[in-house]
Parts: sequence; structure tokens; C-alpha cells
Amino acid sequence: MAFVTQTDSEAAWGDLLERLSEQRASLVDHFLELLDEQGYYSNIDVGSEDLWSNADTTLEMLILQIAGAEVPERLRGLPERLGRRRAQQGVEREALLEAVRLDFRVIWGGLVRAQGDAPADLLVAHAEEVLTVVETYIGDVQIAYLREIDALGRDSRTESRRAFARLLSTDAAADELAAEVAPALGMPVDGLFAVMCVIDVDELRVGVDDAVVEWQVDEGLVLLRLDGDDASFDPGLRDPGLRDESLRGSVVRRVHGLAAVPDAAIRARRLARLADEVAPAGGAGGLITIADAELAIARRLLEAELPGIGNPVMSAFAELDEGEATRLIATARAFCATGSVKVTAERTFVHRNTVVNRLAQFRRLTGFDLGVPDEAARALLWLA
Repeated sequence: MAFVTQTDSEAAWGDLLERLSEQRASLVDHFLELLDEQGYYSNIDVGSEDLWSNADTTLEMLILQIAGAEVPERLRGLPERLGRRRAQQGVEREALLEAVRLDFRVIWGGLVRAQGDAPADLLVAHAEEVLTVVETYIGDVQIAYLREIDALGRDSRTESRRAFARLLSTDAAADELAAEVAPALGMPVDGLFAVMCVIDVDELRVGVDDAVVEWQVDEGLVLLRLDGDDASFDPGLRDPGLRDESLRGSVVRRVHGLAAVPDAAIRARRLARLADEVAPAGGAGGLITIADAELAIARRLLEAELPGIGNPVMSAFAELDEGEATRLIATARAFCATGSVKVTAERTFVHRNTVVNRLAQFRRLTGFDLGVPDEAARALLWLA
């Protein structure tokens, strides 16, 4: 990330924060080590994925705020989400506050280690800024926690909400925990479920019926019980609000048993991160599935393993105008989905000869013949 400083005199501070940001992974590890040493959550079962994810996003947000940089939408409201979630998990107030206070210790230690050749008085000059940002964060977490505790005290469904929170965030033996929380959830241990993760929670309008077990407003997670072996699960069949194409997020289908829900929730959260770059099947808006994201995930892994490899398909379109490139890509995807020139022509509203000509142009520009399955698969990887 690049931080923009206000004046030349702040250049050293900006460089130091840049180095701190680059070391975020080690800061997260340090935070988790301190948390484990202090045992603040030793009396409550908060899962390792939950702890790691919150530590990573919290440190990212705090470093941005200290730098005076813009905080991305996905990080806004993070203190409120954390406070509510810890309340639902049954974490004691003092334990939560002591845990979040570790953020200052971790950030300050990171700044000291990253200082290098920076002026000796640089940290002293900015100590108040760092402390103010972290204290504001702690205060926001505490307010959200206390509000949620009050809400839970007035909520007739407190027991089921806490049971669902435990199920999602624990590292305990899944089978044993599932049997323990099933009565509170009112769900069969061996039922068939779907797990959704909705990014824009305010857009979610779920009717409270027997299909909806619970939803975590913090994480946008929804657990749905399916009737029978519903292989073609469509959230819209359950509630018209879930067909809203303005929804962004993911759905993991056919989750067998409550014990499998925590892992499905992790997959749903990670899938939801791809919602802005992956379209659901059919190209419409809505919730993406694992099948929708497979190629995008494979492309990311390939790029991570081979840095600088480049995209042979998209780079081949560099000389084309945007409209022509868009039409070629749409035709390529439609043909790979159907294998039929006739159906592709119908789907893209052009003559069959136009489809043939575009496929030939695609082959000429990229070297991939979409009529050959192996080459079509590789082309789709780079189009993902």
C-alpha cells in the first residue's frame, strides 16, 4: 500500500508506516502469540480462523488510520462487528478490552523494529497519533459490545444466537459441539444445510421462517436448512428477497450435518471476497458458488506461484478497443459454456457466422483454439 504524506517533513513517517504495513503478517503472529500467552480467551471457545482474520483486518485498518489513508469499505464498521461478535460468543468485557489493548503493544513494537535509520525522535513525535487511533478503536469496540449485550438480554432468541456463534467460531471437536448446540438451534444434527455469506448485510431481507436457523449480522452469514437432498439449491426458492441481484456474496450448497457448518462458513467467507470479480452462473448479479469461483482461484494460485507470468489472453486484447474486446470475451465464454456455435449465437444475439469469425479472431490473437477442450480450459483460466 502507498501512503501519501501531508508535507516533506512527514516523508520519514510515511516510509516507516509503509515498512510497518509490509510486516503485517508478522504483526498478526505476534498479536496471536501475546493473546495466547495472556489467556484472555482461555475460558471461551473462539476459533483460530476467527482470531487470525480479526487480527489481520484490525491491524490493516489501524495502520491505515494512523497514516491518515482512506479505509476501504470492507474494513469500515470493523470495531462494531468485533464488539457484537465477541458479545455473542460470551467473551467477558474485561477479557475483550485487554485483548484489543494488545493492538497498541503490537503496533508500537513493530514501529520500533521498523524504525531503522529514521530520526530517533520520530516515534516520540507521533506517539500521540498512534495512541489516539488505537484508543478510539478500543472505545468503539466496547460501545458495540455493551450495546449487543443489552440487545441479547432483551432478545428471546439469545440462546440460539449464541449457539450459532459458538458453532461458527470454535476449534472444538465438531461432532461433539454440533450435538451440543443442535437443541438450542432447533436443527437436526444430521440435516442438510446451505451457508451463505452476504457482503452488504443491509441489503439482506430474509423472512423468518423454519428454513432460516440464524444469521450473523456481524459476518453476514446465513444458515439455511434444506428439505431433502436439494442438489439444485436456489436461495430464491426460499425467500424472494434472496433473488435480489443487488446482493453480493457467496453460497456454499449441500452442507451435510451441523458439524460441517463451520468449515462451510470459512469457505463462504473466503468465496465472498471474490464476489466483485466473479459473476454467478448466467452472468446475473447475486451470490456466487464454488463452481463460479474455481477458475479465478486457480488463476490466483498460478500467479502466486509464478510471479510476473502475465495474462496471455488479456494482453492479446491490448490493441483492441474496449467494445471489441468485450464482445470477443463474451463470445468465448458463451461458446466454452455451450460448445455450440448455434446456442452461442442465440445467447449473444448475433448471426452464427459472426460467432465463427469471432472464435477465429480469438484463436488468431491468443493462440487458443476454443474448439479444443484443453486449450479452451486454459483460455477460461485466464478469462476468469
